[in-house]
Amino acid sequence: MRRGIVTVAAALVLAMLVALTGCGTKEGPPTSGGASPTATARPSPSASPDAMQRAVHADALQMEADIERVYAGGDAAAVNPYLAVGATHAFDRLVARGPAALDAVASEIEAMPHDRLYAYVLAIAGEQIQNEARNVSGASIPPKTWKSGKEWAAQYRSGMKGPGSPLQ
Repeated sequence: MRRGIVTVAAALVLAMLVALTGCGTKEGPPTSGGASPTATARPSPSASPDAMQRAVHADALQMEADIERVYAGGDAAAVNPYLAVGATHAFDRLVARGPAALDAVASEIEAMPHDRLYAYVLAIAGEQIQNEARNVSGASIPPKTWKSGKEWAAQYRSGMKGPGSPLQ
């Protein structure tokens, strides 16, 4: 009797894990609502710029909602942006999109009416994508020279990505 209960419990746990992670399906695990980043978060290399822009926009909206939820009632301007990135899995999902997302990240920042917390958080994501690409290529990582999200976007657009950058 006890062995039967243990077997049933193990089967239920396994079924729940399969359901939650999407094992055996084409979709994979969910990527919205605070789920952790996965390989399915990155659009294929052949994805159109419009598809990437939509994906980055969705990540940006999710980051904003997650940060607002965590810091509800507080002054968003007083939040440390480097701590705010830890409040959302959408940040990791955005960074996982890789260098193909950089133009879309810059566009998101440029479209923002104000250069506040969310623009800065997007700029942190852009900088992290650039630095990861530099690490892969063996290029040196230049010191941070931007002070706002809009400034990061302007530097990215003007090609100021650092000496020897694979992103130039």
